[in-house]
Amino acid sequence: MGYFIEFSLLVGITSVLGGDGTHPKCLSKAGDQANNIRNWSFNDSKKLKCYYQCLLISENIIPRQGGELNGKNYFKLFNTEELQANADNCLDYKLVSTAHQCDGAYEIFKCNYNANPAEFKKSMIAYFDNKGSTKKSSKKNKKSKN
Repeated sequence: MGYFIEFSLLVGITSVLGGDGTHPKCLSKAGDQANNIRNWSFNDSKKLKCYYQCLLISENIIPRQGGELNGKNYFKLFNTEELQANADNCLDYKLVSTAHQCDGAYEIFKCNYNANPAEFKKSMIAYFDNKGSTKKSSKKNKKSKN
């Protein structure tokens, strides 16, 4: 019984922090596509495609209405030189110009995933784990100052 509770807490904490390489805010909007996103399954679902748009907007990589891609924030997603080179290759003009739309954002992430699936997953998990732990420590610091 105790192991079950510990496991359930671990799974809950991991999903809140994005420990599966997903963006928690955007994943909550993905509905029936959440498991496909967690399993790195790319399909033609509008909800799945719009998850990637949400991620790019939420991470301040693209503006909601389109415009310049913030390369600095985009490349933060990728934690190795190889992944950053792949990420650069995935930014052709057509995809960047449509990144604010669900299809363009989806194609950018699909391109990055297809270039090196295992390393891309690790990078996303590391990025969102770090982001989740940064938010938690930031909240603790705010509480301790009050």
